[in-house]
Amino acid sequence: MRRLTPFVPRFDVRWRDRAAGNRVRVAGEWRDVTVTRGRIASVDVGTVRIGLALSDPDQVLASPLTTVVVAGDGDPSAAADRVAQVVIEAAATHVVVGLPLTLAGREGAAAQQCRDFASALAPLVSPRVVELVDERFTTTTAHRDLAAAGRSSRRRRDVIDQAAAVVLLQHVLDTRHVRSTDLLGGVPR
Repeated sequence: MRRLTPFVPRFDVRWRDRAAGNRVRVAGEWRDVTVTRGRIASVDVGTVRIGLALSDPDQVLASPLTTVVVAGDGDPSAAADRVAQVVIEAAATHVVVGLPLTLAGREGAAAQQCRDFASALAPLVSPRVVELVDERFTTTTAHRDLAAAGRSSRRRRDVIDQAAAVVLLQHVLDTRHVRSTDLLGGVPR
């Protein structure tokens, strides 16, 4: 038998009392919240291509943005200038860089390469925050989704990095939404 959960409305600006600052009225009770708006950019770093995705200003939906080709030496840090330019042009307020951990949760050579990339990107996009997020299985999920959509492996090659960045960003957005729902009085899991 399915257990029905009560409907909990999402944050609505009509509930906000300007005199209350960062407080929201939920179910007759005032709660402290930090409400942030703005686009979040996600970056899927690879040795050949770097995929970028962007959220909507309400941080609900992730969309593919572009792919940046890494220079011939295979060092993604060199492409940080182009990625920073795209992030600034897209008016992103926050940047998420995928960190490819092993199945055991350890960092390998690819993770160090992503850390180096994030370190090179951070001063270029300052004052935006650059955050590293576990990206295990994002490329695998993107391959599966594109294959299910009927894309051949040859046609997937051009957009796989963007699709992986979308998977990463959507996971981040969904996780943040769950946290904000909990903060606003959501039903416990």
